[in-house]
Amino acid sequence: MNLIRRFSIMCAAVMAVLALVLGFLVTRTYEINAIEKAKGDLARIIQDQAGHAFSPSDFSEPVEGPEKKNIREHFIELSKIPDSLLTIVFSPEGIVVWSTGEDLIGKRYEADNELKEALTGRVTTKITAPYKEGHGFKEVKEILEIYIPIRLGDPA
Repeated sequence: MNLIRRFSIMCAAVMAVLALVLGFLVTRTYEINAIEKAKGDLARIIQDQAGHAFSPSDFSEPVEGPEKKNIREHFIELSKIPDSLLTIVFSPEGIVVWSTGEDLIGKRYEADNELKEALTGRVTTKITAPYKEGHGFKEVKEILEIYIPIRLGDPA
């Protein structure tokens, strides 16, 4: 009887570990697929909307003042994406030319790996904690940052 009890306990422990591992793998796979879908969908929307609305000069300096009203309105349209907490538009030099966080406009940021990749034309993502400077969203556990290059003009 002692041997049967040990065997039952061992089987239960192995099944519990196996269930935890499989649960983690399924959840992680779902998360990766959801991120890739969000990244692709959002990139397509942004690039479709922005490609013909802007010129290279729109990204050369911060979008402030009454003469930049039209450009600001285009950026505001881009920021109206559901579940978007913060939108930042960088110049190729890492200067914030526009943001929904207006206190960020004009600041220069050192380009991290994701921003560097986006500036070369690749859509990149990273998950960060909300304590990062500029976020200010304490009620959120994690933030998905999506770096989307804006391709100007006709993509053909």
